[in-house]
Amino acid sequence: MLAQIDGLTRELVGTSFFRSKPGEKDHDYTDDSTLAGVEGNLPVVRQAFSEPVPVVGRYGLVSRHGVMHGQDLSYANRVNSTKTLVLVGALVEHLAARAAKRAEKWRSQRDIRKSKLRGADMTGRLLDDRGFEELYMFRADFEGFAFNAIIFDQSLSRPVLELKAIELMDERRLPRRGFRLHYVESNRLMWSYRTQGGHYLGSAMSIKDINVRPVVQEQWTWDSANVPDESPWDAETGWSRCQNEPATPNWAFAGFYNG
Repeated sequence: MLAQIDGLTRELVGTSFFRSKPGEKDHDYTDDSTLAGVEGNLPVVRQAFSEPVPVVGRYGLVSRHGVMHGQDLSYANRVNSTKTLVLVGALVEHLAARAAKRAEKWRSQRDIRKSKLRGADMTGRLLDDRGFEELYMFRADFEGFAFNAIIFDQSLSRPVLELKAIELMDERRLPRRGFRLHYVESNRLMWSYRTQGGHYLGSAMSIKDINVRPVVQEQWTWDSANVPDESPWDAETGWSRCQNEPATPNWAFAGFYNG
């Protein structure tokens, strides 16, 4: 856990959190937007967690150095473990905004690079795949929301789905103008999204009988240069059946932000 803190702070701050004598250019971990950063809370904790081995080994205090050298492990393991977990939570809260800002900058640079690419790779996946990862996450969240509405509310509402789509697109920083909700019925829906590169990715889901257990859900995905004009339950041409994980090249998910 302490090694994870070390890696997290090195990645986002540039130096390790565990430094008993921070340099002049070190971030002071103080801010007014998080509880952890108020009144220098984290700087005080930082000093305690960075005490040298002789000090923590003698008094049973918790520190990265003591744990790494095995001299803290014989003292109050439960207490020290709790302290470490609390520190992780405080740092995650404190660094969240900075991580989001850095991720947005990286994504912007990546999108500029991707926008200049044309064609597809050997698998058929477009080289200009801006927003594909975000759309993958959007699909999971949006259709999970729709699934619960069908099962528990026994109906789907177009206005509610449109508001939810806007909320999720804003969270993922997907341009709203690309989204289109084609069909909404009590137990099924169909939608598509025009990507920044002009490609159309879409998805449809249907639950025939909400009273059957386990629930039987049908799923399809759309992956084409053209917008879908018919639902898969009316005409399946162009649609691909899938079971949870889409199989077409531009819907395939190989992990977050690999390029």
